[in-house]
Amino acid sequence: MADSEIGVVRLVGGTALTPHQLIRDMSLAISNGRIVSLSGRVPISGGDVPSHEETPSLPQTRAGQDTLPSQEPHGGFNESITIDTKGMTILPGLINIHDHLLGTWHSKIGGGPYPNVYRWLKAVEYHPLRIECKKNTEEDIYLLGAYKNLFSGVTTVLDHYIRYDPDFYQALPLRVIHEFGRTWTLREETGWGGTIEEEFSRTNGRQPYVIHIAEGVDGEARSELAALERRGVLARNTVLVHAIALSDQEIELIAQRGATVAWCPASNIFLYGATANLPELLSSGVNVAIGTDSSWSGSANLLEEILLEEILYARRCAEEVFGLPLDARTILSMVTTNAATGLQRSGEIGALAPGYLADILVLEGEESDPYQRAVRANPEDIDLLLLEGRPVLGSIRHEDIASARLSSFSRVKVNGREKFVAGDPIALRERMWEVSGTVKRFPFLPIARAE
Repeated sequence: MADSEIGVVRLVGGTALTPHQLIRDMSLAISNGRIVSLSGRVPISGGDVPSHEETPSLPQTRAGQDTLPSQEPHGGFNESITIDTKGMTILPGLINIHDHLLGTWHSKIGGGPYPNVYRWLKAVEYHPLRIECKKNTEEDIYLLGAYKNLFSGVTTVLDHYIRYDPDFYQALPLRVIHEFGRTWTLREETGWGGTIEEEFSRTNGRQPYVIHIAEGVDGEARSELAALERRGVLARNTVLVHAIALSDQEIELIAQRGATVAWCPASNIFLYGATANLPELLSSGVNVAIGTDSSWSGSANLLEEILLEEILYARRCAEEVFGLPLDARTILSMVTTNAATGLQRSGEIGALAPGYLADILVLEGEESDPYQRAVRANPEDIDLLLLEGRPVLGSIRHEDIASARLSSFSRVKVNGREKFVAGDPIALRERMWEVSGTVKRFPFLPIARAE
């Protein structure tokens, strides 16, 4: 069905988390895959004030930035649909700024801590679990990685790996950022693409340039940012993945250039027993976004990573009396607005506002502090997940909408709660079990077949 055939979808009730304010008793309208209006009450000291925003003309999605799944629905709604979201918390679909979808398996591998990433890569090159994983097709491993993200509320993920044909991503139920400049590491400069200068140049400053840098705790890791700076590629669109071994002066340089740090603490702690100096990054004004990294070393999914953020930062502040506690609102920005900034997609994703793509995550429950509700969420708490206004995951009460909008979906139980989901992750999991010759209980896929 073409976008013009899709009527207006309205979400009514609950609390919306926008970039700058809370909106209670929200009413949000979607047309042609974008948010067209958002209204409700804005809580202020002493009372509420009404809020209403709308956009008369909507910007077009920039070509070449991402690929959406092809889901031709059976039928559609030409009139308005209203979805009751009273008692819910509504926020943007989450953004995972760093993953390697082809590294989706279980469990973590390696026996660190390691001094740097190169020692870990050498140690696990022929690990039995990697061999087991590679028995499956790349298409299935990618699909598994997509579901890992989807079940934690992610609608956009950057896949840091070699370039595939854009059509490769069409079967995935979420948006994959795949048009960007990429470098694996300084040692393996051309492992995933061209030279550093070639990869940076092809972005034209409009797409992100992504590189693993300063990943470790030894002298080589500490030398890498300076080496990168000498290549002339530290800029506003540069995404520095991990960035553990940095001096305070280097952090200040990153802030001056406007670059982004992709922070993957679960992976860092597992591999190196250390992570980036988050208090210094934040106090210097560096844009920080959260990534899960691959399943070989990272967290189970993005919701788990968010919880880890709060724990790590609180410990660090308590032990070193360094800076202010990392509040839930700041954490949430690292998987929404900050991530969109790093991906050069501000104004399109990462926020609830008129003109933005309708990537929307609806969570069961509404608390006095909705930001705390958001960062404490579990996969079973997802009531509805929309990708450009199309339902890709949600409670079974929304199954009629899924039937109209999706060509294929299945029923699953997520930690005991019945949901619908685009495609059939149960069949995928069983197929991978058969191919690999082992029954894997993927922790990032907490699902069972619904009766």
